[in-house]
Amino acid sequence: MAPETRDHDGTPILLARRKAGRLIVWCVYCRREHWHGTEAGHRIAHCTDKASPYRLTGYLLRVAPQRGQAGHLGYLTVKGFTP
Repeated sequence: MAPETRDHDGTPILLARRKAGRLIVWCVYCRREHWHGTEAGHRIAHCTDKASPYRLTGYLLRVAPQRGQAGHLGYLTVKGFTP
């Protein structure tokens, strides 16, 4: 599962990886990648799971550090999420 935390207003914060210049997050609810634009920030969820809480709140994207950068999550290995 991709790490999730919450912003001061309760909006989920998801770590995204870059691919082909775009930001991608793995959705633990619909078990699919959600592709977004190039910048971090608030996004509307593309979730196909009608029970997903992301459909109501959306989420904030933060770019995960790449391998070799400070803060890289070397322990994190989730299908579809390899920062």
